[in-house]
Amino acid sequence: YNHDLDTHPSCRIVQPHKSAAPSQSPRHPHPSQAPPPSPSAIRRSLTSLLYFVQVFDDVRVELVPVKRRVTYTDAPLTATLDALLHGPTAGELSAGIRSLIPPETRLLGVRVENGTAYINISESFRFNPLGQEGIVLQLKQIIDTPTEFHTVEHGQYIFGGVDPVYLGSQTPEEVLHIERTPHK
Repeated sequence: YNHDLDTHPSCRIVQPHKSAAPSQSPRHPHPSQAPPPSPSAIRRSLTSLLYFVQVFDDVRVELVPVKRRVTYTDAPLTATLDALLHGPTAGELSAGIRSLIPPETRLLGVRVENGTAYINISESFRFNPLGQEGIVLQLKQIIDTPTEFHTVEHGQYIFGGVDPVYLGSQTPEEVLHIERTPHK
């Protein structure tokens, strides 16, 4: 699932060059006309895939992609991650979709360089009351969502502004071995 180039945070909408407007008559000035909004102030939207979990009747728990319309101004990845951290909508909850990311987790910053998304999230992400399986699934939620953007191949996660020493009972080396889930 790829997003068009116009949804990448480094791309901007450029207004077509217009020829110079004829000068206005001094008798009919238009001081009430506001200049057009800058391209970075224009609200846009895109359809993103957010990864949540679903608990099935046979007690299986699987990572599932959910299509969500996300509105943003100039940072679609940030808006998509914010939507993920806000959790499932009421309709998604009624369909059995859940998030294993702790609800108090907040996005502190995100940037993309050379195919790597550097994602700084609050310390609360590091603690999951559902044990090892819960931690692995919450990691997969936050690994798989940004890698849906064609400009993101990998994610590096920073918790509260520092590299992790541990995540639940996992060391950073163990966390690094959790790879993106192959999706159909």
